[in-house]
Parts: sequence; C-alpha cells; structure tokens
Amino acid sequence: MTEARIERRHRNRRERRSRKQADHVMTGIIEAMGAGAVEDWQDEQEEGQEDE
Repeated sequence: MTEARIERRHRNRRERRSRKQADHVMTGIIEAMGAGAVEDWQDEQEEGQEDE
C-alpha cells in the first residue's frame, strides 16, 4: 500500500470519527432541550391543577 493511500485512509477515519462525535453532541443537546420542554410542560400542568 502506498503512503498516500495510507494517509488518505487515516484522514478518512479521523473525519468519520469527528463527524460521529459531532452527531453525538448534537443529539445530547437536542435531547436536553426536549427534556427541558417536557419539564416546563409538566410544571404548567401542575400549576393549572393547583388553580382549580
């Protein structure tokens, strides 16, 4: 295998790994935002019940 091919393979692996990590981070952020929205909704529901 030529050095250029080896270098290309390593670069591709690094790029795939960084994309996978970026996806993982974004998934965590989206899940955290969703969880916050659910908690806010639950708080609103509880407040509504107390008012009745």
